Amino acid sequence: ANFSIYYYVMHRNFKVLKDTEFKIYVTLTGFLIVVIAILNLKTYGLLDSLRYSSFQVICVLTTTGYTTADFDEWCNGSKMLLLILMFIGGCSGSTAGGMKVIRFYIISRYAIDQILRSAEPKVVKVIRYGETTLRREIVESVIAFFIIQVLVFTISSVVLSLSGYDILTSVSATASCLGNVGPGMGLAGASETYSHFPDIVKLLLCFDMWVGRLEIYTVLALFIPSFWK
Repeated sequence: ANFSIYYYVMHRNFKVLKDTEFKIYVTLTGFLIVVIAILNLKTYGLLDSLRYSSFQVICVLTTTGYTTADFDEWCNGSKMLLLILMFIGGCSGSTAGGMKVIRFYIISRYAIDQILRSAEPKVVKVIRYGETTLRREIVESVIAFFIIQVLVFTISSVVLSLSGYDILTSVSATASCLGNVGPGMGLAGASETYSHFPDIVKLLLCFDMWVGRLEIYTVLALFIPSFWK
């Protein structure tokens, strides 16, 4: 969660818990714990399924990198949900990786507004975060960030696939490194390591980790000559 939330809670200001991003984050975490636990009932008992799913969902969202179960053995539905969580990550203003919950919130609101505008073209729509109306520049910046992130993910996944790795390994390893999650799936899964990847692939995944940790705009700025001045 955002560090400012911890600060205000420590000073007994609990109104901050109504923050939109934080509420979405907590709701998403609880919902996916229940869903994955249900999907894993065929593999574990009820209590073990809840324990493994809660630990793994929290670790993937917070990009902590721990595992207590080999989720490569889980059903495809559970693995797909964990893969999606690798992209989302934690909240803005935290040390968690991923694209952050607030960006997905803004993108989803923008998409919904565009759909509504097609039905009511004369209606002026604004995107709000809580009681704050977001400026157009902020929304455009988030959308551009998302597009560039998807582009980096696609190129990296294709390179891994061309190196001879299966789709699950290529996609999950790239997503995991971009989100600084740790374990991926397949040959980069919870019971595996990245040691078997060739050096060129390791360098690419290191670049993905760098981009994911510093965020894409910071990295791209380093390659713009005007920034050097």
